[in-house]
Amino acid sequence: MNSTAYLADHAGDEILRRGRAIRILLADWPGGLDRLRRMLTAMPGVEIIGAMHSGADARKAVGAMRPDLLIVNVDMPDGSGFDVASAARDVEIVFVARSRDWAADAFSCNAADYLLEPVAFDRLCAAVERARYNRLASQGLAADRSNADGGHRREGLWVKTVGGAVFVPIGTITRIEAQGEYVLLHTEQRTHMARLKMYDLEMRVDPHGLVRVHRSSFVQLTQIAAFKRDGNRIVEVELRCGTRLSVSARYSRLLRERLARTARL
Repeated sequence: MNSTAYLADHAGDEILRRGRAIRILLADWPGGLDRLRRMLTAMPGVEIIGAMHSGADARKAVGAMRPDLLIVNVDMPDGSGFDVASAARDVEIVFVARSRDWAADAFSCNAADYLLEPVAFDRLCAAVERARYNRLASQGLAADRSNADGGHRREGLWVKTVGGAVFVPIGTITRIEAQGEYVLLHTEQRTHMARLKMYDLEMRVDPHGLVRVHRSSFVQLTQIAAFKRDGNRIVEVELRCGTRLSVSARYSRLLRERLARTARL
C-alpha cells in the first residue's frame, strides 16, 4: 500500500527573504503567459513588468525594462528562447520547456532554474526565490551562509564555465542529477553543469549527506521534506523545493538506513 510521510521541516515553512519586489519579465506563448501570470500574482514580493509572446519584442524589452528576472520559454513562437536570453545582461534567467532536452544548454547559460511544462506552482515559487536570493547576493544584501555547514563548504568541485571555472562547495549541493555525459549540481542559488561520472562522485559526496537514491540522482538528506512508501520500501522522495525524485529498489534500503540514523524515519 502506498503512503506518504511528511517531515516536520516542509518547504511550506520557508520564509520569503526581505527586499523590494523582484521585477519579472515574461516571454512565452499566450497560454503559457496566462498561466505564469496567474501563479506569479499569487506570490508576495513579485512585480510583473512585461509579458511578451514574441521573441523579438522580448529581446527589446529585456534591454529597455532591465528586469531582475526573465522567465522565458525555450521554444518561442518566432524563435528560440536562448536568443532572448542572449540579450539579457545582469539578469537572472529561468527557462521553461516541454522536456529536459535543453536543460544542459540552459544551465550552460548560467540559468537560475529550468522548469518543465506544465509549470507547477511550488516549482515556480522555488525558482523565483532562487533568483531573488541571487539578486540580493550580487548586491551584497543576502544573508551570509558561508559558515552554515562548517567545514563541508571547504570541500567542493571545480566546474568549467564559459569564462573560466567556478568552485562549488559540496555542502551547498542539494541534489545531483545525471544528464547524459554530464551531471547537474543543484544548489539553492544555481545549477551547475559538470562533466563528471556519478560513480566517481559517490565517495566524495556521501560524507556530506548526499545519498544516492537512483542511478541518476543523489539527494541531500536535509532537503527531504516527504517520502512515499510501498510497503517497507521508499519509492519516492519530495524535496523542500517541491521536486519529486524516484527511489530505485537498489538504493531504497540505504536511504531508509540513513534516514533512520538521523532520526528522520
